[in-house]
Amino acid sequence: MLTRCWLTALSPDHLLIMRIQGQAFLLQLLLAALLATGQEDYINGEKGGEIVLQPLLSLEEEIVWKKGVNKVAELENGKLHVYPAYKARFKVDNSSGKLTITNLMEEDAGDYYADILISKDNRYQTEKFPLRVFPPLNKPSVTCREEKGFVILTCNATSSASEEYTWKHSNGEVVSTTDIYQLLDDNKTLNISLAKEHPEKSMVCVVKSPASEKTESIFISECLTKPTPSLKIGLAVSLTLIVIAALVVGVLYYKGYFNRCRKVSIDADTVAEGGDNANLKSERRKASKEEEIVMKNSADEQKAFLSNNEQKDDDTVHSAMLNNDQSSPRKARVIFAHRTKI
Repeated sequence: MLTRCWLTALSPDHLLIMRIQGQAFLLQLLLAALLATGQEDYINGEKGGEIVLQPLLSLEEEIVWKKGVNKVAELENGKLHVYPAYKARFKVDNSSGKLTITNLMEEDAGDYYADILISKDNRYQTEKFPLRVFPPLNKPSVTCREEKGFVILTCNATSSASEEYTWKHSNGEVVSTTDIYQLLDDNKTLNISLAKEHPEKSMVCVVKSPASEKTESIFISECLTKPTPSLKIGLAVSLTLIVIAALVVGVLYYKGYFNRCRKVSIDADTVAEGGDNANLKSERRKASKEEEIVMKNSADEQKAFLSNNEQKDDDTVHSAMLNNDQSSPRKARVIFAHRTKI
C-alpha cells in the first residue's frame, strides 16, 4: 500500500526518467551478455549496396556517429554536421538519428558507434554497430543433364562471396535428402529420381551470402533428352514439303488439271486403239493374200501332177498297143476303159 502511494506521488517526469533508466539498464545487461559470450550481431552489407544503422534508443537532443574513434556526423538540436571524409555517401536522419551509407565500399567495414545524449542524466548512451561488407552475389545459373534414370541439377553463383546453397520446391518447401532427392557437393548438386518425380515440376536453387540472397528456377522437363537439332530441321523440312505438295495438288485439282489430263489420256488410248485395229486389219489382209497364194500354188501343183499322170498313162497305152501288134481287140477295149476311168 505504501509503495502504491509512493508511485502515485511521483510526477510524470520522474516516471519517464525511471523508464528510460530501466531501458538503459536492460541494454547494458544485453551488451554485457554479448561481450561475455564473445558474440556480436554483425550488420552485413554488399559492395555497391546500401545499409542503414538504426539506434535502439530514441533520439532526444543529440547523437554523434563514429567509425572507430573518428567522428562521422553530429546531430544537435536539429542541426546536422557530416565530416568531409564521409559527406558524399553518409546521411543522418534528423528525426530518428539513423545513419544511411550508400554505395558501400570494402573500406566502409568496421565498428560504428552511436553516442546518444540522455538529457535527463546528462550523459551519453553508446550503441555499437559492427559492419561487414561482402562482394556482390551474382544470380545463380542452373545446369542439368539426364543420366541413368536421374536428372542431375547443378547450381553455381560464380561469386567470391561466402555462399550457402539450398534447393526448394516451387511452393517454398526446402528439399532434403530422401529416396527421391539426393543432395551432393555442399548442396550445389541435386539428383532427382525420374521414376518417382513428375517431370513438369520445377525446382528452385537458392544461393545466400551473409549480405544477400539470389534464386534461379528450372523445370525438370527442360533437362530430359531432346531430339538433336538436325533431326528437328529434317522434320521441319519434311512437314514443309508435305504442306507445299498438298497445296499444289489442291490448286491443280481446283483448276481441273486432273480432268484435262484424264481426257487427254482417254483420247490417247482411243488413238492407240484405232492404230492397233488398223494394223490388225492390214495383217489380216496380208495373211489372206498369202493364204490365197498358197492355195493357188497348191491348185497349180495338183493340175501339173494330174497332167503328168495323164501323159504317163497315154505313153503306157501307146506302148502296149504297139507291143501287142493290135492282136487283141479286147485288151484294147480294157485299156481304153482304164483310161476313161482315170
